[in-house]
Amino acid sequence: MRSPISVRLRRHSGKIALLWPETEETTPMEILGPGSIIGLPAAMNGTYSATAKALTDSDLGFISAERVLELLASDPALCRAAMRMMSQGVGRMRSSIAEHCTMPLRIIPSTKQGARIRRSVAEMMAEIAGRPVA
Repeated sequence: MRSPISVRLRRHSGKIALLWPETEETTPMEILGPGSIIGLPAAMNGTYSATAKALTDSDLGFISAERVLELLASDPALCRAAMRMMSQGVGRMRSSIAEHCTMPLRIIPSTKQGARIRRSVAEMMAEIAGRPVA
């Protein structure tokens, strides 16, 4: 069994889907292509937050978590790039969550109380996504 790893697609083709772990959900969180880095958060904290599934034949390179941490510790610019990449991933996930969580708002009754509930939920979702409420 490998330790948590960071994976990079190396060739000019290949697609990897990131799926929600331990669910029956089949809609990918994200689809990644050549040049993408997969598993960086797992290399940092030792826990996978998604399941990766190859959608097409893909040529992958593996770097152990220990080596990733060594590289990040020795190169401040690389560490900043990794932080930027992970923060962008957090932003994409927040937007995805907010988008999917507002779908049930349509079934709340069109009453004054329903309008207050919809507004409260919309405000919470906008805060999670880091966006102003429309």
